Amino acid sequence: MEPDDTTGEPPSGSRSPWAAAGMVLPPAAALFVLFGGWDEAAVRMSSVTAWLSQF
Repeated sequence: MEPDDTTGEPPSGSRSPWAAAGMVLPPAAALFVLFGGWDEAAVRMSSVTAWLSQF
């Protein structure tokens, strides 16, 4: 990445996909465990889908 001419910093919005994944995955994993894993997540998603389809 080329630095910004005025500040010497990389342009905004140029974060690495690996850095973004590193910020998102830990909280996502914690929520996944908190809500009970794949089975419970599937049940919750299906109930939300059914609720949203009413509109």
